[in-house]
Amino acid sequence: MVNIMPELKKLLLNPSAYNKRTMEDIKRYIYIYKDKFEINVLLNELDSEIVEKEGYNLVKNVTSYGDYLKYTSDYVIDAGSLKSYFRRSSKNTWVSIWHGIPYKKMFIDFDEKSLNDGLEYAESYDIMISMSPYYTETFLRNSMLYSGEVKEIGSAKIDKLFASEEEILLAVQ
Repeated sequence: MVNIMPELKKLLLNPSAYNKRTMEDIKRYIYIYKDKFEINVLLNELDSEIVEKEGYNLVKNVTSYGDYLKYTSDYVIDAGSLKSYFRRSSKNTWVSIWHGIPYKKMFIDFDEKSLNDGLEYAESYDIMISMSPYYTETFLRNSMLYSGEVKEIGSAKIDKLFASEEEILLAVQ
């Protein structure tokens, strides 16, 4: 029998740390995208290697299958846990959604090691998600020297700190 259904692209979600709130946030997006992607979620705290759920799988991180998914998924959405030594495939796209480096390191305990970590981090991703033009320029472009693709999605809390209401509305249009 010939399969007439197109093969779903593989999406791997890799939260930096598991907690109940993280999974609740992820479930909202799984519901939206479950018919468009084969979705796997990597978790550090899982009793078995794979737990099948409706519309997605939970996969234990730091297992051979977890590493396999990092290498074979079409898209890896990562919240800052990719190690720079992990060899990626040239066929997948790694997207960073983590915004913690500047807030944890910049201007507080910024030292040579933090700088090196930031530069390595910037080299590890194909696309960075940014919360604002200020974040993009100050942290991604100038501090981490990231020259790749940036998607600015905005954050209501952050945008209001750096722009007037009128500037925010103009940027959205």
